[in-house]
Amino acid sequence: MDPAAFPSPRLQTAGTAPLPDPWFPVAERKSSYMPLSFAKPGDVCKVIRVGGNAKVRSHLENLGITLGAAITVVQSTPSGIIVNIRDSRVAISKEMASKIFVE
Repeated sequence: MDPAAFPSPRLQTAGTAPLPDPWFPVAERKSSYMPLSFAKPGDVCKVIRVGGNAKVRSHLENLGITLGAAITVVQSTPSGIIVNIRDSRVAISKEMASKIFVE
């Protein structure tokens, strides 16, 4: 089999810009995001992704945590986090907060 027939996407030719590393796509993104569990009290965040299985996502949606929603962190404790979202105050466990990604 001729290796030239299947060029590696990591190879680049002289004079071209380096190719992005497919194993680290987060580093190439223009906006950075983090789990809600990393946010500090007083931070205002925007929900950009809700992870977990369908049951978890449905539960978080019922609490008002949907894509694009603005969340203000009120208090962070070792066991959970208290947030204001859509004129409501909601307590979320650290495990659940780690499934909510914000920017």
